[in-house]
Amino acid sequence: MFNLKNVAAVLVVPLLCSATAWAAPDEFNITLGVVGADPDVGKIMASLYDSAESYMEDSLVDIATDVDEHGSVRLNLGSHAPGQFAIVIFYDKNENGNLDTNFIGIPKEKVGFSNNAKGRFGPAMWADARFLLERANLQVEIELIQASKN
Repeated sequence: MFNLKNVAAVLVVPLLCSATAWAAPDEFNITLGVVGADPDVGKIMASLYDSAESYMEDSLVDIATDVDEHGSVRLNLGSHAPGQFAIVIFYDKNENGNLDTNFIGIPKEKVGFSNNAKGRFGPAMWADARFLLERANLQVEIELIQASKN
């Protein structure tokens, strides 16, 4: 004999499960991996930007962390709603909290940008560094580069 409560459960539960499977989460995690620093020396300073207008001016997230024994870093930049983002990093080798530059403003310390974008006569452009956070947690890898010969 059928119980109406059981019939309702059999019909409703699969509908709820399928709706949940298709629903997109509100936010996704961005994790950053950085390579190219000297082992156990200095800090990586990372900034996350969420628009061309804020790029290099008003960061969404700023994080500093010590370089590990392999000359690399893993950072969690938090969970964010889908959209376009860019990451800018520099290797604060002397741990003074600043990006050291030469007399004409070229960085003396290593720098990096998402997509491993490179700048021409300055930092990488937003269009080159931006990436899309859309449907899943994202792992971004950046290799530090030396802008000047010091």
